[in-house]
Amino acid sequence: DGATYAAAGCAVYDWTSGGLNSGGETITFRNRFGVPVLAFAYGTAAPWPTEPKGGGPSLALLDLTYDNSLPTSWAASRETGGTPCAENFPPLPPVAAIVINEIHYNPDDAAQGPDADYEFIELVNTSGEPVALEGYALTGVDYTFAAGASIAAGEHIVIAASAATYAGSYQVFQWDAGSDLADDGETLTLTDGYGRTVDEVTYGDAGDWPAAPDGAGPSLALRNPGDDNSLAANWTASNETGGTPGAANGL
Repeated sequence: DGATYAAAGCAVYDWTSGGLNSGGETITFRNRFGVPVLAFAYGTAAPWPTEPKGGGPSLALLDLTYDNSLPTSWAASRETGGTPCAENFPPLPPVAAIVINEIHYNPDDAAQGPDADYEFIELVNTSGEPVALEGYALTGVDYTFAAGASIAAGEHIVIAASAATYAGSYQVFQWDAGSDLADDGETLTLTDGYGRTVDEVTYGDAGDWPAAPDGAGPSLALRNPGDDNSLAANWTASNETGGTPGAANGL
């Protein structure tokens, strides 16, 4: 239906009959004399990309110089619905400057309450621009940001075991039920909507890692958001029992 794509920014034409076969087929382009000038056969099973078969993306040629008869020259588009009238794979935006800044992985049950109510991870946007978070995901715990989620420049946001515990003057998101933070350490990874790693921390409770965040009350706090958070030496115990969710770390 040409009307669907009328605002796409290029000439759009309706075909007169038929449709594209969801099992694959040969498409032939003919000139005005009926002579074939291009024929192309696509498929929907490996080695062809399989996501375009009802998964949302279009089937997109990786580069105009590639041989389009080869399945390996094609990929699923990044965007649901493809990029009609535009470049298939435009350059990606820079990876956002979002930092895993605070981890409260083993709260003091007596001073605060159970882990299931008080565990949290804090992120901070260290850039000068807001970032749309749709499709961003945290692994270690399980959480994917929904459409409309964003983080402002300089903002601290919290992803928690229980959003109700931390409801206040800052944004709070609740990770999926059944997730929790390992008391003896684990790897936390933040990826963007393109699957690129934005930040990753493998924290621990032994060696150079501070011990107090493991059940004594403080959170595990990055000394400075600009520091390399892969290094244990750049982390310390927060001054406050329970840390400083949604705010700069209290050190």
